Amino acid sequence: MRQIAGIAGAGQQYGLPSEAIAADGDTIQIMPGDYFACSMVRANELTIIGQGDDGMTEKVILVLRGNDIMVRDLALRRARVPDGNGAGIRLENQNLTVDHVRFETNRRAFSERWSATASPSPHWRP
Repeated sequence: MRQIAGIAGAGQQYGLPSEAIAADGDTIQIMPGDYFACSMVRANELTIIGQGDDGMTEKVILVLRGNDIMVRDLALRRARVPDGNGAGIRLENQNLTVDHVRFETNRRAFSERWSATASPSPHWRP
């Protein structure tokens, strides 16, 4: 496992997951808590790891624009909007792996913006 580049959570190096997500190749650890801000991820080869049972909450909790991203050990909850397209993860590029992530009370687990290079579906291990 790669070295942790940033830790997000109350009293941690970064207060919000969106503040910790920065450079290609980073591993970001998210501590237990409720986070009400969407995280826009542009980095490639990123690993996002939850620590504990709590996750993040928002319309689209993670918008993934980078390639080769792993999301592991999170609970993504309450993603919803009036038009019905709220999703725990919005995939806008390719090679997403989702490992032991709980999607709870979201309108949808995944939302995808298709392009010529987007992978047809994430690799998902519940």
